[in-house]
Amino acid sequence: MEKTNSKNILLGIALVGLLVVIGILAYNLKGNTNINEKVVSVTGQSSTTIAPDKAEVYIRILTQGKTASEVEDENSRINNNVIESLKDMGVSSKDIETTQYNLNPDYKYDQGESKIVGYSLYNQIKVSTTELDRVGRIIDKSISNGANGVDQVSFVLTKEKEEQIKKEVLAKAASEAKSKALAIADGLGAKLGDLVSVSESNFYYPPFIYAEAAIKSDIERVGSASSVQINPKNLEISATVTASYKIK
Repeated sequence: MEKTNSKNILLGIALVGLLVVIGILAYNLKGNTNINEKVVSVTGQSSTTIAPDKAEVYIRILTQGKTASEVEDENSRINNNVIESLKDMGVSSKDIETTQYNLNPDYKYDQGESKIVGYSLYNQIKVSTTELDRVGRIIDKSISNGANGVDQVSFVLTKEKEEQIKKEVLAKAASEAKSKALAIADGLGAKLGDLVSVSESNFYYPPFIYAEAAIKSDIERVGSASSVQINPKNLEISATVTASYKIK
């Protein structure tokens, strides 16, 4: 009886060992298949130029005074006057937003000690418009109603235009990536197989910035902000796509 039990135990151990060996072989076979699978990875690039269809005017309202409440009240008064004047010329409320609002104490240093002598409030308003020829009038209305100046004007793309151009340049970048993969496969005497993976590595364009110094120079040259005509440069848009293909 003991011999029979020992024999059964040995058979059980052998069976388990056999199953383990089969599992290892199957795993290695699968692993070797993945290792031996030939894949080529390529990067495609595309670029284009396009005229901006949106301007963002950054208006500066800076007020200073002895007390924080005095400074805030004066800034609020100018801010409201500027916004109302812009609305009167047809700018929508949704196209006017506050981008910065910083109230800080002003210090005077005397014999190593600092003393608060007043407060400064810097308020920046962004005004967006798709009517680029109105930029000069927006600047003029803002300054004539109390704004200190314009920090900059950025020329960009509307969301709709950006999405349209993005699709176009990404499609061209993807096409270039596939062309590269085909060329590599052909050079190796192989054929291009299925697409394994694809990713958008980059989509970017720098806005055209019209700085405060240039704006001031133009106002001085033509005599008034409303007469300033800003002709922005075309925007350089680029995209990169990385793709991997099987080759056989």
